[in-house]
Amino acid sequence: MVKKLIAGLATALLLTTAGAAMAGSYQAVTGIPYSGASSDRGIAVNSNASSPYYGYFYGIDAASAAVRIWQPDSDGTAALSYSNTGNKLGYSAGQVSGSLMHDVFVGPDDTVWVADFTARTIFTGPAGGSPTGENLTAQFMPTSQPRSIFVTGNLGAAGTRVYVAENGALGKKCEIWQYDGAAWSLVQDLGTLGLTDPWFVTADASGNSYWAGRNGLYRENGGRGADVTIEASGNPQAVREGMAMTRDAGRYVIVGQYTDGGDISINPHLDINRKHLEVRGSWGSDYSHFWRGLRLLAKHGERYRWEEFITAHYALAEAGQALEDVAAQRAVKAVIDPWR
Repeated sequence: MVKKLIAGLATALLLTTAGAAMAGSYQAVTGIPYSGASSDRGIAVNSNASSPYYGYFYGIDAASAAVRIWQPDSDGTAALSYSNTGNKLGYSAGQVSGSLMHDVFVGPDDTVWVADFTARTIFTGPAGGSPTGENLTAQFMPTSQPRSIFVTGNLGAAGTRVYVAENGALGKKCEIWQYDGAAWSLVQDLGTLGLTDPWFVTADASGNSYWAGRNGLYRENGGRGADVTIEASGNPQAVREGMAMTRDAGRYVIVGQYTDGGDISINPHLDINRKHLEVRGSWGSDYSHFWRGLRLLAKHGERYRWEEFITAHYALAEAGQALEDVAAQRAVKAVIDPWR
């Protein structure tokens, strides 16, 4: 059975259990008690099957500058109940002058990695945490404020890489940092990759990295552009940016323009013909499209952590505010919770 995380709330976290033979069909919802966390942000699960911490769940409580830890009561990631270990990851007194933990990641060696937006630093800590939480160690400072991280390799091993999506007052960056056995160094500065606000990053076993922002997705594969680009922002200005992101002879799918947002200017020769660009538009949909979409989300949920695109939760009475915040780009994805 495969566990998929579907929602993070201030009072509870919900997991769905999907049957291995039928990815995308949900069998159960498992609640993880999350009381006391007033500002939940990044989340991670230890998926190392041979680890004593297999299935452990890590959730950021930004208001307390801590990563709280829950353990499965049985069956690793197939558990149907979780218990708060009472342990956490956090800073020692005076270690940072300000903190806004934004993302957490569990490496293949069980090391827990934390990206702190305000401290502008990537930290590491032990998988089990401790009651006091004074156990985070600074690794390096990226160029700007980190929003998301993805790690390949083990802590202290030469060649370990950390992919960092950054945006804040100090700038917007997509960066790759690497440890050479003695120190960290910036090995690739990818700029913004055409993303309005780099917000999320992941990578695959082949070394390709995947970056997401408010206006689209980008696959970094040596600078040749994305094989497939999907515009889902709803902003007409993003349409041309998506054309620039796509490789020669690539495919560009426009799904975000479901209302008339106005005109844009493109160069048909440079943006389409010379690139042999295949452009597809989609406006209507039926049940089969949603079904296949959910299966795709479930299949790649562990890699892309879709739930981290949710940046704000609203009560039903706040639906109007949710729409305003999305329109003003104060929220990437807003969730309306009727029971809040």
